[in-house]
Amino acid sequence: MGDLDRALASIQKSYEDFNDILEWGCGCGRILRHLPVPALPRKLYGNEIDAEAIEWISSNMPWIETSLTKGKPPLPYPDGSFDLIFNHSVMSHLDEEYQDAWLAELARVLRPGGVVTLTVHGQHAFDQFSGGIPADSPVRKQVTDVYYGRGLFYTKDDDWGADFPDFYHSAFHSVRYIFDHWSKFLRVRQYIPRGALDYQDMVVLEKL
Repeated sequence: MGDLDRALASIQKSYEDFNDILEWGCGCGRILRHLPVPALPRKLYGNEIDAEAIEWISSNMPWIETSLTKGKPPLPYPDGSFDLIFNHSVMSHLDEEYQDAWLAELARVLRPGGVVTLTVHGQHAFDQFSGGIPADSPVRKQVTDVYYGRGLFYTKDDDWGADFPDFYHSAFHSVRYIFDHWSKFLRVRQYIPRGALDYQDMVVLEKL
């Protein structure tokens, strides 16, 4: 909750400014459980691809309206349903095709003037990852060439192994990539290095 508060404060907003709030990729309510039980007109929503996690939220936090989706859009909401959407650590694991699909979908369900906060593996996380590869390995050069050349490096060769689908492993973003590419979907208002748990970077976006 503190990271979300700081992200919103960076654009002179606060949680209290929003009424229709969605945690996209909510898991078992890792952030939702820290938010106060809403009083009308505020409503909280949670969306997830894990049926077991959604069932737990529905049973234990009945004031949250939940929905279950697949790995790709759509979300089961009309255009312009929300004025705040937040998430921790989904874009940091999706490949570019899935990222673009979800950026377009989040823009669709966000109303004009609405805000989205997303986290990514940025420079700090990339340095940790690449630093684990021997300096004299050709793999390290290949990895850094892609990251600094394209601005986005995605790999299935990570600790997640076969437990996750091919589209959900490890993605690393440069600041340049976020501003050049994500701005095709939403306006980038702030980029906060290590703004999420002092590890992932926080991106604050707005729909014009």
